[in-house]
Amino acid sequence: MAPQDGVVADTCPMPLPNSVWPCCPASFPLRAIGLTGARAASLNSMAQAVADGRVSFDPDQSLEVFLASWIALPGIGDWTAQYLAMRALHHPDAFPAGDLVLRKAASNGMDTLLTIPALRARAKDWSPWRSYAVIHLWQTAAVQAV
Repeated sequence: MAPQDGVVADTCPMPLPNSVWPCCPASFPLRAIGLTGARAASLNSMAQAVADGRVSFDPDQSLEVFLASWIALPGIGDWTAQYLAMRALHHPDAFPAGDLVLRKAASNGMDTLLTIPALRARAKDWSPWRSYAVIHLWQTAAVQAV
């Protein structure tokens, strides 16, 4: 896919980061749409990091490299980085172990949430397909909530 006029040609044209980032802070105040100051700062930091190449959505990078680069950004933790790896990279083994719904769904009906280390230990056998387990557990929890 060759960029043309700041757009990557694909099934759905997307603007390139460097065509979006310079206009965001001044012309689109994120707080005006209800984001807290910290979340707006994190989103701006993410956009700038993509634009200047500190982070990337290159699917050929390892999960560890992807996670480390995103977690190094202010306001981005393991859950967000793992979620990005699942959704944006379609990585089959990303695993947001801190997710509350996931911790509850994986507790098999126990009254208490699994701890993050306990969930990681339980999910070890699911590797390298833990993302699929996450989606299944989220869907199961959503159906049970209805």
